[in-house]
This record gives sequence, structure tokens and C-alpha cells, in this order.
Amino acid sequence: MNKPNWKVVAELIGISAIVGSLVFVGVELKQNREIALATATDSTTAGWRELNFARMNADWYWEIARKLNAALGNSGPYIFGIPVSTRDKWRSALDTLSPEEFGRFLSFHQQEKNEAERLFELDQLGLSSIGDNDGSFLASLRAPLWVAMADKNGADLAGGTEFDRLVLRYANGSERPATSQ
Repeated sequence: MNKPNWKVVAELIGISAIVGSLVFVGVELKQNREIALATATDSTTAGWRELNFARMNADWYWEIARKLNAALGNSGPYIFGIPVSTRDKWRSALDTLSPEEFGRFLSFHQQEKNEAERLFELDQLGLSSIGDNDGSFLASLRAPLWVAMADKNGADLAGGTEFDRLVLRYANGSERPATSQ
């Protein structure tokens, strides 16, 4: 019987340990990504829930919605019932609001835009698992309103974030709106 070459055995054990540690690191990275995805999705979903709850329970919001519906010629209960409303139509409709009403409406929809931008950023990083409620889809629906509010408020979206520029492109019709997947 030959004596085992302990040097070869030690090297094989060392190589096995290195491979095992690399597999362990890979599994840990995968788990960390999944945790980050779940946390980001939960946080964003919670933000939308809070906004929708606030909208549903705010009499002032529905009073403004009725006023804007009348200005837009929309008979539905929601102010977004006319997705083809242009930036100019929204600007005219917003002019029917008092400064206080516009301020409240602007504040609410700025929060909504911020949440949509968070979704858009998550989607750009490949972390959005919310499906067709990603930020670019929301931007395509709300772009004319958000741009009209920025115009009325004296803000320039062209110099803003990538999301602001996307909203501006949708509002100007230079980019086709995203479709639900």
C-alpha cells in the first residue's frame, strides 16, 4: 500500500473549501437581492396605499375632482377618466381652481409623482416586481396633468430628473405611453 501524499490531500481540501465558500457567497448575494426587492416593493406599495387611502377619505380631493371633471368635460367620478386630456386642457382645468385648491391638489399629486418616480427607479434597477404599475406606465397616464401643474407652478421639468424628462416627453407626445403588460 502506498502512503497517501498529504500535500495533495491538503491541497484538495483547500480547493474544496474555496469552492464551498464561493457557493456560500453566491447564495448570500442572491438572498440579499431578494430581501432588497421585497423591502423596496413593500415600501413603495405602502406609499401607494397611503396615498390612495388619503385620496379616498379626503372630501376636498373629491370636490376638486368634480370641479376638474366639469372643466375637462368628464362625466366620471375620477379626474383621470379622460386619458387623452392634453397638457393644455389640464392647464385650463387647473385655472378653474382657487390658489388654495391648487396648492392642496399640487401637494397631493407631487407625492404621487414622487412615488411613481420611486417605482421608475426600482424598475430601472431591475427591482420592481409590481407589474404594470411601474413608474413609466404611471408617467404615461399622468404626464399631461403633472406637466400642467409644473407649468402653473413655474417649474421646469426639462432640467429635472430622468423621470421628469420622461414625463415631459409623454406630455409632449414625443414618446408613446407605456402599455400595461
